Amino acid sequence: MQMQDVIPYASYTRALEALDNGGRFYNLFTKADDEEIALAELAKVAGVFSDKQKMFLFYEMAVQNLTASDQESLFANLSENLQTSYKEHRPQLLLPSEANSKGISSKSAILTGYPHFVTDKTVFNGFIFIPVSTGKLTTMVMVPIMDQYDIYELTDESSSATTFLANVRGAGRLPVERARFGGILKETSVDNHGKNKDRLFLEALYCTRI
Repeated sequence: MQMQDVIPYASYTRALEALDNGGRFYNLFTKADDEEIALAELAKVAGVFSDKQKMFLFYEMAVQNLTASDQESLFANLSENLQTSYKEHRPQLLLPSEANSKGISSKSAILTGYPHFVTDKTVFNGFIFIPVSTGKLTTMVMVPIMDQYDIYELTDESSSATTFLANVRGAGRLPVERARFGGILKETSVDNHGKNKDRLFLEALYCTRI
């Protein structure tokens, strides 16, 4: 999935206007401007169809500039089912230096920091599994992560520790400026002087320039 820019809502009113949208044309049982945000309405504005993890990742990115009070008011507008799903799928908010120690593999997370493009393959010589189909048989093959993604080191201001950010290979180069990245934490096996060591990286799906 190409990383998408997210412009955070400037106010509770603007957020409610955008989210209480009636859903797509075939969502016959949702209504715009009824002050209740349904699953179909959140899916529409997030640009997905059924992936709740990505829906709530977009949602969390989009409400980051709202006050805590406005975020609570907007949460109250979510349907009962959405409120339950939000509690299950809410992304972790982490510093890059916290990602590997506090992050959870396969869960969504939002990291804020400065991306530095990695050109040296020895900096992050990790591997991932990708499916390869041969006739009716599909097998998982381990390939270098830098053959599949553009890799960035993501740093924060409070620590020299970094984590790694993966973007679609061949996408435009990210500027070295502070930004918020939302994505899925994934596990990779890193060759550490002949010993395999598992660590996490963020597969970026959304970005907000700060």
